[in-house]
Amino acid sequence: MKGIPIRIEIGPKDLAKGEYIAMRRDTFEKTTYKLSSVTTDIPALLKTIQKDMYLRAKNDFDTHIVKLTEWKDVVPTLDAKNVILVPWCEDSECEDTIKDRSAKKEIADGEVQDERAPSMGAKSLCIPFEQPAEGVHGLNCIQCGKTAKIWALFGRSY
Repeated sequence: MKGIPIRIEIGPKDLAKGEYIAMRRDTFEKTTYKLSSVTTDIPALLKTIQKDMYLRAKNDFDTHIVKLTEWKDVVPTLDAKNVILVPWCEDSECEDTIKDRSAKKEIADGEVQDERAPSMGAKSLCIPFEQPAEGVHGLNCIQCGKTAKIWALFGRSY
């Protein structure tokens, strides 16, 4: 959705009744309001739209976070446009290797793994403040096999 999130409709009949119609551009829901309450209705509606859009976006993002512990699952999960939560050793060289290994590569004489795969590899996005409850005890880094220190999010830019 681009632009203003509400469309206000006021016609001659609406004016005669002292009403206006507000249409949410995110859901296309129309609601009739009293003109006398426009200064309170519109700000409240904008707050509701912002909250609803944030919750939809957060839910969409949260459903695309996949926790992995084995490298064999990394590239297919990234190719499915997910973000991965993986045990990581926090080594910057390991981070660079993850980016290289998860990028589209040429196999031989210009042939590529998957023509639809993004050419960019996964980069570290963040170390979540809220780590999984089980921690990384007993887990190794997804890339190098060293003892993992934290869970980190990695993803591709699309």
